[in-house]
Amino acid sequence: MDLVAKRRELQDIKQRHLPELNEHLLSHGTDTKSPKTIEEIFVLPKLVYDVKYKEEKKEEKEYSLDDLCGITHDVVFFGIKESGKTLLLDRVCGELVKRYDVFGKIPVLIRFNELRNEDYETLISRFLNVPITGIDGFLQNHKVVLLIDNLSFDNTNTEKLKKLSAFLKNYQNVRLFATSLVEGEGSYPGNFLANEYISAKPASLRTFKTRQIKDLIAKCFSNIPSQNNKQNLERLLEVLKGLNLPGTPLSLSMFLWIIEQQGGYRPINQATMLENFIEKILEKHSGREIYSEQFDYRNKERLLADIAYKMNMLDNPGYKIGYTDLLTHVTGYVNARNPYLRPLSH
Repeated sequence: MDLVAKRRELQDIKQRHLPELNEHLLSHGTDTKSPKTIEEIFVLPKLVYDVKYKEEKKEEKEYSLDDLCGITHDVVFFGIKESGKTLLLDRVCGELVKRYDVFGKIPVLIRFNELRNEDYETLISRFLNVPITGIDGFLQNHKVVLLIDNLSFDNTNTEKLKKLSAFLKNYQNVRLFATSLVEGEGSYPGNFLANEYISAKPASLRTFKTRQIKDLIAKCFSNIPSQNNKQNLERLLEVLKGLNLPGTPLSLSMFLWIIEQQGGYRPINQATMLENFIEKILEKHSGREIYSEQFDYRNKERLLADIAYKMNMLDNPGYKIGYTDLLTHVTGYVNARNPYLRPLSH
């Protein structure tokens, strides 16, 4: 594939996939003034890998964004829940597309928990919009980074791991860059250490510390001059430390969004903060809600709970539900429980 064709593939990724990745941000679809693109608001967590992780004496190396994009070995980043694993892959994907002239790699994003029985060649063909008849030659001749989210080493995924291993052995130009869930920060699960299929180097994705929290605060309030000054940033940092909230991007972003919306709010714990966030999203205290006798905040809350139950019962990968199925379910729910409304239809 010549340079013109390569640029066409990269442009296709930029137009078809990168805008969708911004939907992973907490700020997506809200009325926040903070940036709403991953490139603008992303804060790189502390990422380290143990050079000698199988030995007693550990030697750590910390990654920069350029390091991540320039990696020449297979690597799996282990992080706790909500530590920003998905956003990390999204950010690397965007950077590889933007700076192809520097790194010369083409990214492909895959969600491991959504995999069915497709071959990796088929998934890559679909992501890059490259004809399946030409995908073998494409992979043989171009550097591709397989960005796999939620890679799992559980015994239930043995067949998936075997298929991934065979694919990587077949295509020497393909590098694995994956994230995986771990219960405790800085540890590696035993099923990874014992697995015989994936020989990637393990690395740790750490929760935010003072440096990353400062960066996140500054970026969240970058479009609000009255908030984005040294005094306010230091004050917010002290408040966050005093609340002892989890140092995860999700918890911190949720808190900062609420602060933007209602000033000096201080949650008692993470549960009350989540409740407050949902109330703000569903506009519980909006003037319109006062007059919404037929479908108020509580109705929205119950509907979301019912949808969540439906998604759980379907047991689809990633709890996904099709748009048509969702629309049918919501229509039936509302028509059955709200006889005073005019019946909804598609």
